[in-house]
Amino acid sequence: LSIPSTCKIRLLDECSPDKSLRGLQGTLNLCKSLEAAGASGLCVHGRTRHEKGSKTSNADWESIRIIKETLNIPVIANGGIESYEDV
Repeated sequence: LSIPSTCKIRLLDECSPDKSLRGLQGTLNLCKSLEAAGASGLCVHGRTRHEKGSKTSNADWESIRIIKETLNIPVIANGGIESYEDV
């Protein structure tokens, strides 16, 4: 890309009919594809699309750590901060 571009994603769940787009490995595949396409940075929301509203759970910091260690672009963790004490 000729200008810096970032992406924000959620962790992928296990529901995709495409096995390469399921769970943590699917999320890693997506992140690598975004990086290869020229993304300058990535923001990862540490929950899946189903974990919202009344089904909100804790952010998956371990998955975000693995994504960060895998990529060569900046990764920003998102989600799970509800109060000043959480920081």
